Amino acid sequence: MKKQVCMALAASLMLLAVTGCGSSGGANEEKNTANTSASNTSESSASNSGTEGGEKEVEVNGYTFKLDTSKDPKDMEFAVVYMNVSDIFASYLDEGVQAFAEETGANCYVTGGTDWTAESQYNVIDNLITSHPDGIAVAVSDDQTIAPIIDKALEAGIPTICVNSDAPSSGRLSYLGRDDVEAGRVVAEYIVEKLKEKYDGEVKGKVLITTTGAGTNWSDSREAGSREIFEQYDGIEIVDFINAEGDEQQAYGALENALLANPDIDAMCNLGGTMDIWGRLMKNQDRKDIISVGHDLYGNVLDYIQEGYLTASHGQRVFEQAYGACEQLYNFVTTGDPASFKENDVPYYIFCVDSTNVDEVIAQRDSGVPIG
Repeated sequence: MKKQVCMALAASLMLLAVTGCGSSGGANEEKNTANTSASNTSESSASNSGTEGGEKEVEVNGYTFKLDTSKDPKDMEFAVVYMNVSDIFASYLDEGVQAFAEETGANCYVTGGTDWTAESQYNVIDNLITSHPDGIAVAVSDDQTIAPIIDKALEAGIPTICVNSDAPSSGRLSYLGRDDVEAGRVVAEYIVEKLKEKYDGEVKGKVLITTTGAGTNWSDSREAGSREIFEQYDGIEIVDFINAEGDEQQAYGALENALLANPDIDAMCNLGGTMDIWGRLMKNQDRKDIISVGHDLYGNVLDYIQEGYLTASHGQRVFEQAYGACEQLYNFVTTGDPASFKENDVPYYIFCVDSTNVDEVIAQRDSGVPIG
C-alpha cells in the first residue's frame, strides 16, 4: 500500500515539478540519459547450476553470485549503508527501506557510520561482507575510498548497488539517484533568475554557500555544479563557504555567525543539510529579503517556504530511492535475473518547491505521503 501511495505521488509531483519553480531549471529539460543497465551488457548472463530447488549461479558484469531463489523472504537480509546514520536524512531513507520490508517480510535496514568520514563507512561495509547479507545498497560518501570496498563485496558474491550517492568508478550493478552536479546547477540557476529579478535584469549580488557535508560526494558534486553557474557572472560574489558541522545547535551557531559577518548577502545557496536550520534562523530574525534556495524538503522546510522565510528547495524522492534499492536487490535474489538492476538517474529526482506549488506539496505531506 505504501508503495502504491508513493507511486501515485510520483506522477502528481512530477506535474508540480514542471509547474513550480519556473521552466529554467535544466532538470526539467534533461532527457533520461541513464547508463545501460546490467541486463543489457554483454557480460551479463544467468545459468541454472543444475542443483535442486532454486539454486542458481548467476554472472553479472563479470561477478558471480550464488543464489537460492526459493529462499523464504524472512530469511533474506538487505543492508542500506548511509554515510552518517546520526543525520536526520538517514531516517528518511529508512522510511522507504521499512516500507519495502513490511511489504515483503524481508529483513531490510539502514546502517552506516556515525560521522561523515569515508573510513567509517568503509569499515561498516567491510563488516557486512563478513556477515554476507543477501544484498547491499550504498549511499557513497567518497567514490575513491568506497569503490574498492564495493568491489570487494561484489567479488565476495554479494549483489551491491549504489543509492542516493554514486561510486561510478566501482563495479556497482546499478545506481538509483540523481545527478548531484546537475542538481547544483539547478539551484544556482534558480538563484541567478531571482538576482536578475531583484536587480532589474542585471545578474549581481553576494552569495553565501552552506552545507553540512563538505568533502562528501553529494556536497562536493552540488558545489561544483553551483559554482559552474555562478562563475559565468562577474557580478556574483561568493562571500563565504560554511560547513555547518556538528549537532543542530552547533550548525545554527555557524550559520548565525556567517550571517552576522555578512548581513547584506543577497542569497544563500544551500548544498544540503542546512535548509531547515537556515529557515529557522530566517524566521527568528524575520528575514524574508534573502533569496534562500537549496536542497531537501524535510523538517519544516515546506512551512518556511510557505511563510516566505525560504525561497525554494529541491527534493529528490528519497523514499522511492530507498524502496527501489531494496526492490532491485530483492528481485535479483528471488529471480536470478540480471535485468533486475536498472539505472534510475532521471530528471524527476530534482523537483523544485517554491511559492507556486508549496501549498499542493504540503497537502500531499499532510495526507501522509512521504516528501523528501
